[in-house]
Amino acid sequence: MPGACSQDLDAQVRRAAAWRPSLALVIIGANDLTRLVPPEHAATQLGDAVRTLRAAGAEVVVAPAPDLSVVPWVPAAMRPVVRAGSLRLQQAQVRVARAAGARIADAAVTTAAGFADDPTLFSADRFHPSSAGYALIADALAPAVLAAAYDLSSRSAATGNRPAPRTGLGGVQVVGQDRASERSLSWD
Repeated sequence: MPGACSQDLDAQVRRAAAWRPSLALVIIGANDLTRLVPPEHAATQLGDAVRTLRAAGAEVVVAPAPDLSVVPWVPAAMRPVVRAGSLRLQQAQVRVARAAGARIADAAVTTAAGFADDPTLFSADRFHPSSAGYALIADALAPAVLAAAYDLSSRSAATGNRPAPRTGLGGVQVVGQDRASERSLSWD
């Protein structure tokens, strides 16, 4: 949700849990940083959200807060402070998300250098990613999301239970070349 902070996760997760998602991707933290939300407070709310999603049966992938020190409008003199604040929130998020059973997509670390070196990865407002920036982020998230999806598929195959295809907001059905590799995924 645009503009969302960790305090908004509870309501979002309750709505999502009603869909009984198989896989949930939680990308949170940039707005917490810009609004100076204390890292431990934001992380606690993230941990609660992960536990709720896991209790609903979802595999959860968390992309922690980005390094906002690479944003072009951050003054050079303030970059070390912004980098330290970003890292503090990232570390708290990773700690609580792992403890709650989430996978961590390390997008913040793998994409920060790209954003620092390529101003075209930012949109015209010089804060939000451009289409190319979002593509870079998606590429960084893909390994963790695909690993979670693979684990879902493997568990289903091992138990003989194939999840029913889900449709709706963000529902995706992935079909392999043969029936044994067919699986259904949902990002609801």
